[in-house]
Amino acid sequence: MYRKEIDSVKQWICILILAACLLSGMASAAPSFLGTTGLIFVPNDVLLKASDFSADFHTLDLGNNPTVLGVNIGVTESLELGLARFDSDLPGDSISTIINGKYSIFSESVARPSLTIGVVDAGGDLDVGGDPGFYVVLGKNLTPAATSLSGEPVPPLRGYLGIGTGIYGGLFGAVEYSFSPRATLMAEFIDGLSIRNAISEDSVFNAGIRFAITSGLRGDVALINAEDLGFGISYTKLGL
Repeated sequence: MYRKEIDSVKQWICILILAACLLSGMASAAPSFLGTTGLIFVPNDVLLKASDFSADFHTLDLGNNPTVLGVNIGVTESLELGLARFDSDLPGDSISTIINGKYSIFSESVARPSLTIGVVDAGGDLDVGGDPGFYVVLGKNLTPAATSLSGEPVPPLRGYLGIGTGIYGGLFGAVEYSFSPRATLMAEFIDGLSIRNAISEDSVFNAGIRFAITSGLRGDVALINAEDLGFGISYTKLGL
């Protein structure tokens, strides 16, 4: 009975948050659940520009209820660096520091996808084997830019394909779609995700929504591997 009541509360929380999307401001790129800019766990090709700053708090409704508190800064137009604090409720489990970095090799053009390289958890604290989460990710619009009958721009469906080490067990892919100026749908697949004392799966499928509360404040709601909920809030300031 108690479990059913908890599930009911979760459903109402999701409904209220989705309703808030219709009343909020513009939505745009924000930190992922691991601190670095991205979707849920998958990094994308969006970086903070020089002097941009972001801060975020995310939590996962798993058995040990891990939380991530992070900050990022744009060092140059092509380089982003960040730190995050990973903490769980497990007795005796130490707090981990996540060191993130992201560099844009080149942006997307009509003929080619974007190319971004980076690392999530450079110290390997989150990986069972202690390996850093290096990655390479390609990004490309999957549908052409268009306009609606009213003359308003229609956002393209955007896709990502990458490969990573450490917490990423190989290939990963994702899509995102901004169905309104205020909200973005996200879906991702990771062929092996291992985050210490939180997730250890041969394959993981996540889906979620990112919505704007104000021009700089954003919220995240995600369903992790079709089982568990994740929540987050972040703030991005353009130019310090």
